[in-house]
Amino acid sequence: MPKLRLMHMLGAAQAGGAETFFIRLMASLAKHPEVELMPVVREKSWASEQLTAHGVKHVTAPFGGIVDHAFTKATARRMARHAREFQPHVIQAWMNRAASYVPPGPWVKTARVGGYYDMKYYRGHVDDIIVITQDLKEHCVRNGWKRDHVTWINSFAPTPPEGWAGTRDAVRKNYGIPPDATALLIAGRLHKVKGVDLTLRAVAPLGDKVWVIAAGNGPDEQALKALAAELGIAHRVVFTGWVNDISVPAAAADIWLVPSRWEPMGNTTLDAWAYGKPLIAARAAGPASMIEDGKTGLLAEVDDVETLRAAIKRVIDDPALARALADEGHRHCLATYGEDVIINTYLNYYRHLIAA
Repeated sequence: MPKLRLMHMLGAAQAGGAETFFIRLMASLAKHPEVELMPVVREKSWASEQLTAHGVKHVTAPFGGIVDHAFTKATARRMARHAREFQPHVIQAWMNRAASYVPPGPWVKTARVGGYYDMKYYRGHVDDIIVITQDLKEHCVRNGWKRDHVTWINSFAPTPPEGWAGTRDAVRKNYGIPPDATALLIAGRLHKVKGVDLTLRAVAPLGDKVWVIAAGNGPDEQALKALAAELGIAHRVVFTGWVNDISVPAAAADIWLVPSRWEPMGNTTLDAWAYGKPLIAARAAGPASMIEDGKTGLLAEVDDVETLRAAIKRVIDDPALARALADEGHRHCLATYGEDVIINTYLNYYRHLIAA
């Protein structure tokens, strides 16, 4: 069987959830025997740095704004050249910016949509859409896409690096977390939608034995640090900055939180399961559709400090429940969101589009 020639386009400059999964998928596809891969990412971007670190060959483009798109057309010309030289079977764009630069040609054109975006950015550029939840599929259909041109494909969970758990004591010492404290981990952008402020308010009355690790960066970092100080808990909140290797804070954590006010899916949900941590999440659309409450995690109400605090206390106070949630979440993750499962789904999807 000839190799599938796949060209993936990502125009983002910084790191985020979609960008993180892009790196995971590229690293996996690059080593697949049935795939010949060309990732195209933004010049001097986080994604370019990460692909290099993973040993994945790639090319770059400016992915500029309105001047590039409407006047200089540097990215459009470079995309056309890359596609002409590579002759992909499939071009897949990631999010709005990349979709607008998909070059015309005989290849299959698709895009991955990971949020409730305005679908005008995809019309006329791609023919098919990949979504990461059923709710996003309905969003696309409501906004004019034919149902049989929207395909739901889950993201996959990372495989933790060998020996990651053995670094617990060293990471905790580095973060200043006492050995006997309970550490809660939130991984993601420091933005209001992620609910980090809710976690700080929920944790404040729980005493000095309960710590928070906020692994990420974003526009609300200073405001969240000020809130921690105002609540009198700054000494037990660790702001790590953006973390490329989530196994580091995972090693120090006892409970994983996804308290988002809005979350289409949340790769961090998969991370929690992959690392065998008990999971507590808000009932945002993505986590609520993925988590079986009381079995693979606990669900709190959205934007509700009290129910979040109650769930945290419940897991802390019941070690048997914590272990059961972690074990069942991990089992569910391997069965439903395992790397091989999702990669095969992607390859079958591409083959189906090519055949059609």
